[in-house]
Amino acid sequence: MQESSAIHDPWHRATGYPYAWPDECYLFVQGEARTHPDHDRYRRGRTPVLAYGSNRAPEQLLRKFGLLHEDKAILVETCTVFETDVIHSAHLTSYGAIPAAIHPAPGVSVRVAITWLDEEQIGHMDKSEKAGINYGRQQLPHPVSLADGNESHQVEAYRTSHGPLRVNEVIVSHADVQAS
Repeated sequence: MQESSAIHDPWHRATGYPYAWPDECYLFVQGEARTHPDHDRYRRGRTPVLAYGSNRAPEQLLRKFGLLHEDKAILVETCTVFETDVIHSAHLTSYGAIPAAIHPAPGVSVRVAITWLDEEQIGHMDKSEKAGINYGRQQLPHPVSLADGNESHQVEAYRTSHGPLRVNEVIVSHADVQAS
């Protein structure tokens, strides 16, 4: 992915959220989404962190991490999370978008992604998510089904500190995320 002027455009940043993503596993390296990554290599020694909003999109990873070299590349792996829905959080980002959040939802499953992050990248992500203010990072209470059919029991996720956005007392699901 080449850095385009669109990712710096304030209107696009606010209204384009959660941004396009390949909807398949990819490796984020040198600012690009490369397909068919070696999953095991980029899982080893890293923490799986759920990416259900803009953090699964190459353009947002480019904003947050810049041009990563191959040794620091981020595996973005599709996954399915059960008993959960992706909704809107009840706050605005600093750039004007209404961000995503996850919420318990019996019988619902969502197709999202996991970013496999090293310790330094997690620290950077905590800062970008304003951990402790807008989001808190916690381990999910149930396993996540990975793209290769395996399960991960140690997935962490950023949970909103602001609660779900409600319209007429109804929680608003995020239309840009596949749910069933």
